[in-house]
Amino acid sequence: MTRTFALWLLRILLAIAVIGGVTYWLVARDMYYRPTAALRTGGQWPPDNVKVVVPWPQDGRMSLIEGVTLAIEELNRSNRPLANRIRVQLIDEPVGGTDHGAIARRVAADREVKAVIGHEASEAAIQSAVTYEGEGILYLSPKATLSRLTEHGFQLVFRLVPDDESFAQALAHFALTQGWKRVGVLYGRFEQGEALARWFPHYAISQGVVPAYFRSYLPAADYRQHDFRQMLSTMRTETTDAILLSDQLPWAAKVLVDMQAMGFTQPVLAGDKLDSSDAWRLAGKAANNLYLASAVDPDSQHAEYLAFRQRFFDRFKSYPGYGSSQGYEAFRLFVDAAEKSQSVDPIVVATTLKTNEWTGLFGPFKFSTDGAISGRSVIIKRMLDGVFKTVAEEEVSQ
Repeated sequence: MTRTFALWLLRILLAIAVIGGVTYWLVARDMYYRPTAALRTGGQWPPDNVKVVVPWPQDGRMSLIEGVTLAIEELNRSNRPLANRIRVQLIDEPVGGTDHGAIARRVAADREVKAVIGHEASEAAIQSAVTYEGEGILYLSPKATLSRLTEHGFQLVFRLVPDDESFAQALAHFALTQGWKRVGVLYGRFEQGEALARWFPHYAISQGVVPAYFRSYLPAADYRQHDFRQMLSTMRTETTDAILLSDQLPWAAKVLVDMQAMGFTQPVLAGDKLDSSDAWRLAGKAANNLYLASAVDPDSQHAEYLAFRQRFFDRFKSYPGYGSSQGYEAFRLFVDAAEKSQSVDPIVVATTLKTNEWTGLFGPFKFSTDGAISGRSVIIKRMLDGVFKTVAEEEVSQ
C-alpha cells in the first residue's frame, strides 16, 4: 500500500513539473524577460521605421557624421524602398576614457535599434561589438583596424577597412620600393600602436628591409606635456633611411614636432590613425615628411568616388576625408544590403552582406564569414602642406 501510494505521488509530481515547465516556456518566461535579439526580427517590408545609431565624436571636425548625413539625404530624395523610413540617432562619443562599452549598453537597451555604424577607436569597437552581437544588432565598424574585432566568429559584426597587418604589409613593401632599407620603429604603448609595430618587422624582414631599432613610450595624459626629445636623442646615433611611427593623434603630432626640433629629416611612415587634417593642424610643417597607409584614396579616379566627392563638396563646401568617406560607404552599404534582403532583420542583412560582392566608392569588395573585408587596396599618402596626396596603391593579401 505504501509503495503504491509513493508511485502515484511521484507520477503526480512529475506531471506537475512537466506542465509547469511547458507553461513557463510558452507563456511566463516572456512576461519577465525576452532577449532583445528576438525582438529585432520579423516585421513587414518595407518597414515603417528603421532606427540606426551612429556613435561618433561630435567635436566640430569634418568626420563620419557628414558622410552619413549626405547618404541619408540622398536616400530620402530617391524613390527607393527605404526612402524616409530610416531614423538616424547620433550619439556623441567621448574621446578617451576606459568604459568603451557604456554607449553600446545604452544603445542595446533600445529595442528599436537595428544597426550601429560607428565607434572611432578600435578599443571602443571591440568592446561594443560583444554587446551588439549578444543583443542582435548589426554592427558596421568604419575605421577599426585591430584584427581582434573579427576573430570571434560573430555573425553580426563587420570591419570595413583592412587590418593593421595589411597596413604593415603595405608599408614594408612601399619602403622597399623607395629604397629605404633601414627603418627604425617607434610606437606608443597601446594596443593599436603595438599592433602595427609588431607586424611591420615581419613583412619588412621578408623583403630585405631591416628594422634598425625599436623604441616605445607611454603616452602622457596631456600630449602637450610630453617631451620626446630625450628619447629621440638616443635614436640619432642609429643610421636609418626612414622611421615607422605607430601612434595616434595628438601624441604622434607632438613626436613629429619634436623630431623636427631635433633635426630629423628621414621620412616617417605611419598607419591610418594619422589620416586626419589634425595631423597638419597639430604638427604643421613637421608633418610634411609623413607617409601613411589608409583605406581611402583622395585622388581616386573611380567614377563612384568622383561623383561622391563632388556631391560632398556641393553639400559641405569641403572635400571628404577618411571618416566622411567611410561614413557614406557604411550607411549606403546597410541600405543596399537591407533592400537586397527585403528585410531589416540584422541576421538576414548580415547573411546577405557575407554572401554577395559589393561595389563601393573605391571599387568592389566582399566579406569573409567572420565579417572581415577583402578586396580593398591600401593607399599610401604623403602630407604636402596640409593636403594628403596619393603616392602609391598597394595590393595586400587579406
